[in-house]
Amino acid sequence: MKHLGLALLGAVAAAAFATPAAQAQRIGAVEDLVPAAFATPPAAPRVRLVERYGVVSNEVLETERGSAIGVRFVDDTVLRLGSESRVVLDRFVYNPRASNGELVMTLGRGTFRYISGQMPKDGVRIVTPSATIGIRGTDFVVIVGAGGDTRLLPCERADVLIRPNNLPNTAVVTAGQSA
Repeated sequence: MKHLGLALLGAVAAAAFATPAAQAQRIGAVEDLVPAAFATPPAAPRVRLVERYGVVSNEVLETERGSAIGVRFVDDTVLRLGSESRVVLDRFVYNPRASNGELVMTLGRGTFRYISGQMPKDGVRIVTPSATIGIRGTDFVVIVGAGGDTRLLPCERADVLIRPNNLPNTAVVTAGQSA
């Protein structure tokens, strides 16, 4: 009985000192990592990434020069970050039994490949310093330059919607085109 009391006390103490990031709901995990990248969870210090690291909403992911990571979200969406890239995973809400969901991410700089999973396509919004991207297709690359300029390159079977931040119109970009 004494051991049970000590174990319970230890569990309560561990829960009390857990970081907010550790308590946040996992939305995906790092599945590829070459060689070094970092995450800054909400209200927590920056950490070096390891494979199977669980990412959460409102987390910042960054790669160094010569590094890359791949993240698989719980809906099977895949996001790959190339060298010297930075993304904020602003919001992720997904219920496989519902027909709605939301994925919002902000690409700050670098090269990214997005391959859609089960998330409803009309719930996906990708924001860069110069454009907002919505999806109708499944696979595309986004390059965000140091000055915030955005280049969109759809892969096969992809239609991607892009709206420059200073214009009211949206353009559809298909495989073989770029914007």
